[in-house]
Amino acid sequence: MKKINLKKHFNWKLYLLVTIGLVIIALGATNAILKAVNAWFGAHELIFNKVINLELKKPVEIREREVATQEIIKIMETIPAPEDLETDNEKYIYEKFKIENYKIALSIAMAESHMNCNAIGINEGSVDLGLFQVNSLWLKNYSLAQLADCKGNIDAAHEIWDNGDRILGNDKGSFNPWVTAKNGAYLKFLE
Repeated sequence: MKKINLKKHFNWKLYLLVTIGLVIIALGATNAILKAVNAWFGAHELIFNKVINLELKKPVEIREREVATQEIIKIMETIPAPEDLETDNEKYIYEKFKIENYKIALSIAMAESHMNCNAIGINEGSVDLGLFQVNSLWLKNYSLAQLADCKGNIDAAHEIWDNGDRILGNDKGSFNPWVTAKNGAYLKFLE
């Protein structure tokens, strides 16, 4: 039997050609894979979401209430000039509550009594009187005659409003003593 010498049949040139061929095939395959990956990332993006977001906060915070600036601007733009006011009561409300608070005060008076100085509202255990429907619980501070008079009722309402921030005389009050301010019934009269 004859022995075959493989070294004679496979020389180094063949090894080199096979190696170069395999490198070319590998480079082609790598190029094709990189193009496919690049095309995929061109059409897609990876977004890493927070699976759990743990946030520690104070259980209670106390903040000053802020009135929306746009609402104030809207209200201020609808405020008429004093000469445009129709009745003496409107002019007096304007004089007492000033330009900053006049429109809201007038809207509350409209919501409470429809600007009726003689309006009486009967509640369980108390009575609301006059233009601003000042509750009879305030009779400890004001007389019945004052609350029955239009200007007296406006004066009392202004004082109650002014004392709403617990500092009398600074003209920075609160309309919270009126139910129509709390429930928003006055808002339809702002327009």
